Amino acid sequence: MFGLIIGLWWAQWAGIGFGPTPDGFRDGSRSGSGPPVRPAPEWRPRLPISDTVRGFVYDSLLAEPLTGALVTAMPGGETTVSDSVGHFVLISAQPVELVQAVHAELDQIGLGEMRVARVQNAAARELVLATPSRRTIWQRLCGQVPPNDAMTGIVFGSVRDGDGRTLLGGVIVDLQWESLQMSADTMPRYETRTTRSDTSGQFLFCGVQEFGQAGIAARADARHSGNVLLYAEVRPVRRVDLVLGAINAPAVLVRGTVQDPHGAPVYDATVEIDGGEQPARTDSAGGFTVIRVPPGSRMMTVRKVGLLPTLRTVDVVETMTPITITMERGISLDGVTVTARRTVSRTLRDLMERRRAGIAGFLDSTRIMQFPRTQSVLRMIPSLTVHTVANGVDFTLHGRLNCGASVYIDGVKVETEDLAALPMEDIATIESYGTDTFAPPQYRSFVEKPCAVILVWTKPRLKRP
Repeated sequence: MFGLIIGLWWAQWAGIGFGPTPDGFRDGSRSGSGPPVRPAPEWRPRLPISDTVRGFVYDSLLAEPLTGALVTAMPGGETTVSDSVGHFVLISAQPVELVQAVHAELDQIGLGEMRVARVQNAAARELVLATPSRRTIWQRLCGQVPPNDAMTGIVFGSVRDGDGRTLLGGVIVDLQWESLQMSADTMPRYETRTTRSDTSGQFLFCGVQEFGQAGIAARADARHSGNVLLYAEVRPVRRVDLVLGAINAPAVLVRGTVQDPHGAPVYDATVEIDGGEQPARTDSAGGFTVIRVPPGSRMMTVRKVGLLPTLRTVDVVETMTPITITMERGISLDGVTVTARRTVSRTLRDLMERRRAGIAGFLDSTRIMQFPRTQSVLRMIPSLTVHTVANGVDFTLHGRLNCGASVYIDGVKVETEDLAALPMEDIATIESYGTDTFAPPQYRSFVEKPCAVILVWTKPRLKRP
C-alpha cells in the first residue's frame, strides 16, 4: 500500500499522472469522453500606473543651480518647480517621454525652454536640464572663440516699426557703456558700438563689456527710438527689442495704473516718460495719463515717497493698451525729526538720474576748477576735439566725425563763444555725450550722423526749485 502511494506521487511530480487533458490522458492515450480541461491564462506583467522622474536644473551661464524653474512632463503635462538647489521631482500618470523647463529670467534673454528626452529603462538616473554655456552661445552667435577678458558680453534683439509688428532692416543701432578701465587721470571713458539690423530686423553686438549698465537706441531716416537703458546683469547675454517711431508721427496718450506689492492702488505717484510733454500724477485709483508721448521705445520712471523708484522700458505704439506698474517698498527706518527741508529742483534730479545711468560723462565743479580755462576742461572729454582760435580765448568744438558739437547752457542752445565767456566759477557740472543719440530727447538733432552734445549746468540754475 505504501509503495502504491509513493508511485502515484512520483507520477504526478514527473508529469505523467492519469488525469484527462484536452487531447486525452496524461499518459498520451486519447480519451473518448470526459470534460476538457481549460488552459491556464497567459501571464502578463502589470504596467505601472504612474511614472516618477527626478532631475536637476542648472544655469551654465552663472555656473549655479537654477531655482524657480517651471518643469513639465510630456506628454502628461504635469508640472513642478525646481527648489533652492535646482532639484525637482515629477510624478506623471503615464510614462514620461520628455521633460522641459522654462524660467522668466532665461526667457527675457531669449534662451527659451530647455528640453531633454527621457531614456527608456533609465528610471533610476536623474535628468539634467542645463542652459548652453557662454562659450557655446558665443560660438553660435559670434562665430569665433570668445576673448579671455571682460569683453565677452552679447547684446542682441530686434527692431520694429511704430505699429509694433513690422520688422525693420537696415536700421542703425547704437550701444554705449561706461568702461570699467579708467584712464590714468580717473576720467570716465565711454565706449560706443554701432551696427545695423539685418533684413529680418535682427541685430547683434559681440564683445560688449559684461558688467554695468548700457544705453541703446535705434535710428533710421526720420524714425528713431528713445534712449533705452540696459540694466546690469550677471549673465553675459542681454536681449532688447526696440520700436521706432516717426518724428512727425502723432503723439500718443499713455494710460495705466500704479499699484503697490499687494495690488493696492498708489495715489499721487509721479509718472514720467522720456520725451513726454509733462509728468503725470496718479489719482485715487492709481490711474495715470501721460499726454503727447512720441512713439517708440521709451524709458518710464515712477516715483512715490515710501516706495522704491521704478524704471522700466515702454514701447509707445499707435494703439497703446493700458499698462500696470508695480512698485516695491523700501527699507523701513526708525523715525527722525526733520528740522529743515530743502527742495531739489527737477533739473538737478534729472541730472542725478542720468549720472546714475552711466551713459554720459560728467565733470563737477571741483574737477573744473583745477584748470585755468574752460577749453582746457573740455579737452578732458574723449569725444571732443577743441580748436583754439586766433584770439586765444574763443574755441570751436568738434565730435568724432569732425562735425560741430552742440552746446547748451542751462538747457538753452548757445555758441561756443558764449561758453568761453561763462565764468568758470559759475559752472556746477559739464555733461557730455559722444553722440546725441544718447542725449535727452530735447537735446537731440535727429540727423543721420549725430554729433557730440555738451550740456553745461550753472550753480544758480541747479539751486532754482
